[in-house]
Amino acid sequence: MASEWSDSRPRKPADDMVTYVKSVGGSLGSALEGPERGVLVKNVFREIKGQAASLACNRRTSFVLEALLREASRRELALVLDEMKGYFGFVITNRQGSHVVQTLLTRAHAFLASGAADTVKGGNEQEGDGDSDDSDSSSGSSNGRDSSDSDSSDDDSDSEDDEANKQAREKDEQAKPSTNALKAILMDLCATLVAKEIWWNMIFDPFATHVLRSLILLLAEVDPSSLRKSNSQQSRNSTHSQAVQEPASRRKRASDPELSASLNAFLNALAQWPSDDLKQACTNTHASPVLQLVFEHCSGGKRKKVWVAAFNKILCSATSGEAADPDVFHQLAKDRVASHLLETLVTRCDEATFSDLIFALCLSGRMSSM
Repeated sequence: MASEWSDSRPRKPADDMVTYVKSVGGSLGSALEGPERGVLVKNVFREIKGQAASLACNRRTSFVLEALLREASRRELALVLDEMKGYFGFVITNRQGSHVVQTLLTRAHAFLASGAADTVKGGNEQEGDGDSDDSDSSSGSSNGRDSSDSDSSDDDSDSEDDEANKQAREKDEQAKPSTNALKAILMDLCATLVAKEIWWNMIFDPFATHVLRSLILLLAEVDPSSLRKSNSQQSRNSTHSQAVQEPASRRKRASDPELSASLNAFLNALAQWPSDDLKQACTNTHASPVLQLVFEHCSGGKRKKVWVAAFNKILCSATSGEAADPDVFHQLAKDRVASHLLETLVTRCDEATFSDLIFALCLSGRMSSM
């Protein structure tokens, strides 16, 4: 399956398709709500089938495709991502296309996190219907003289409730295979990026790096939209403040084994990179934030050995061999980009690593010169 992902350039969309999609944007921006809006989104995805990559990279249609993806179902997300396989490398390095893929990954997170959001919602609706039924029956029994007058309306209500429950159950049954299909495509994408070392080039690209950050956050079961809430330099270069504010909630979240395994694969690949390449990435404004996310969300547990190996590669030098060098530590601490990564390393390492490496480096008598 890995061979299906490529960086071919999609064809330019036809003028009539561009006109159609732009008109859809107007409809989505109107007051159209409820079932009618859902039908519109579904029909549009049917009409643009096979042209998602072309529309994603077009500046006149990409924003409409983003709006559609924000309301897409699991199945529609899976189909769009599957369509982009042959053009993925080009789409994520395109200004408009990269934003579309980020929106897709954010929407995918809503479905993958905590199992299946729609299933939970459907269950709540069923429970609510059940409460209504109980309430109606108790009201009827306590007002026996009025029950005969409301028999026909009760029958209609019961029929409607049964139909609603049936539709909710059918929706739940359909949700799981759709979620599995979406996850399978995402896992195949991650495996391809790691196996072909495509992601090494992605992290240096000004547009693709944002896609990769969103993908890593999705694997870590963190909402990728957190990357797009602010345009400040600090937000682009570091997620440390967010990690400090909500570490407890992240630790409590049950990890999906498949997502976690894919995330670990990125750390394993990172630990295999040459030390010079890692140092180059540390000081690069596009690459460094990606490394921050990998180190932040892959720390601790069984991953400690690999985490420390990658850590040492960043801090080692020609004279220190594979061991950390205090001079490298202080050089990174002074760098405006690498310092954010170093902050993540310091805050996410375990106590033993901090005591044996970080603390010893900080006491080397060089802190006063920083």
